[in-house]
Amino acid sequence: MKRRGVGRRGSERHALATRRRLAVQLLWGAALAVAVADLTLPLRAHAQALHIEITDQGFSPTVISGSLNAPVRIDIHNGGSKRHNFILPAFYIYTPNLAANASTWVEFTPDKRGTYGFFSDTGGKPEPGLAGHIFVK
Repeated sequence: MKRRGVGRRGSERHALATRRRLAVQLLWGAALAVAVADLTLPLRAHAQALHIEITDQGFSPTVISGSLNAPVRIDIHNGGSKRHNFILPAFYIYTPNLAANASTWVEFTPDKRGTYGFFSDTGGKPEPGLAGHIFVK
């Protein structure tokens, strides 16, 4: 005579309960690992702050510099009377066209060394005289 809850069904329930306990333990272990990993990551460095003024004659300054793997923030102000933008294709930076006296900012982390050009291309092609370079050391 078989008793209820014993036999195949009982062992299936026991196996299911064991799997559930194991799943909960794995989730807690994963959560703990993520928490510890967050504590060991370095805090994000403050971005190097740069300022670029765009006029109808060009950028000021025309040469800026940053460091490899260090965040850079560029505040951009259009001090000209025409629309201008800021394009830095090497780092996929493309601002919208800025009306006269408008401002914007971009932030990125240079991941390669070298000298890279930036320019304004309002109207779809680079504007004469509106170009500069960023040097990443």
